[in-house]
Amino acid sequence: SLWEFGQMILKETGKLPFPYYGAYGCYCGWGGRRGPKDATDRCCYVHDCKQICECDKAAAVCFRERKYMAYLRVLCKK
Repeated sequence: SLWEFGQMILKETGKLPFPYYGAYGCYCGWGGRRGPKDATDRCCYVHDCKQICECDKAAAVCFRERKYMAYLRVLCKK
């Protein structure tokens, strides 16, 4: 579930999922589009492809291992 995914992100990164990743890049949050903008955004891209429990864990670990760059979705072009 979305709540469980959020708990995994919090556990792995120490960051609250929505404020940090809810609108990160072009893929994190609702309605991912275009190509991922960086390694952290790619974590969301990979997660969106499968959306299963194992993928949630892999994405949470991926966030932990990538640098957070605050790439906001408003910078993505349609």
